[in-house]
Amino acid sequence: MANGARDARREAFLNRVAARLGKPRGRRVVRPDFGPLPPQAEEQLATPAARAAAFCRALEALQGHASRVADPSELADAVRAIVRRHGVRQAVLWDAAHPALEQVEAALGASGVTVRRWPDGGTVYAEACELGVVVAEMAVAQTGSVVLPARGGQGRSVSLLPPVLLVLVDEERVVGTLTDALRAIGQRARSGDLPACVNLVTGPSRSADIEMDLSIGVHGPGAVYAVVMNGSASREADGR
Repeated sequence: MANGARDARREAFLNRVAARLGKPRGRRVVRPDFGPLPPQAEEQLATPAARAAAFCRALEALQGHASRVADPSELADAVRAIVRRHGVRQAVLWDAAHPALEQVEAALGASGVTVRRWPDGGTVYAEACELGVVVAEMAVAQTGSVVLPARGGQGRSVSLLPPVLLVLVDEERVVGTLTDALRAIGQRARSGDLPACVNLVTGPSRSADIEMDLSIGVHGPGAVYAVVMNGSASREADGR
């Protein structure tokens, strides 16, 4: 279809929608004016530790599980607890260059869990796993969300198919608000450094589109764990 014909059909469609709604057609997007946070909120999100604590509270309010670790041994303890609680036998991990993934892989192996890195085994293997493990590019203190870029060894299937998701979060990568996260993503877009997809995951999968009956874990993991590693934990895992 030629561009002219496609544009005409789009205009006709939008005009019909506006007429049915009894509203004039909007011709441009009005950017919202995001003002500064109230002083009390600014203070609560002022430091990396404060933002990490706020992120954990927000995620737990959404029925997620959040913990903070100070060294690799605590990270391994957190992993073993997840394995015991959910009877994990198979896991799939992002194939990303993050030192904590090595720690998690070792802890899972020591617990008798079969581990593969994405995309080894593809979606068939990922779907058979009880646990997926990813690394957040950012986390949002105000909403309990994590930002997961999809590229190469960081496939979306790892965070979507297994019923349990473990997200590793560097404390220094926790931003205050969703606006902060979107601004950072916008900067990457302007520099031409966007991945194939950017997912914002906020707690366990939930749906209430059928008779307003809330269901957990229908379209994604029913259990979401976030382990926030402080600066010293990340440095120890990296051997620095």
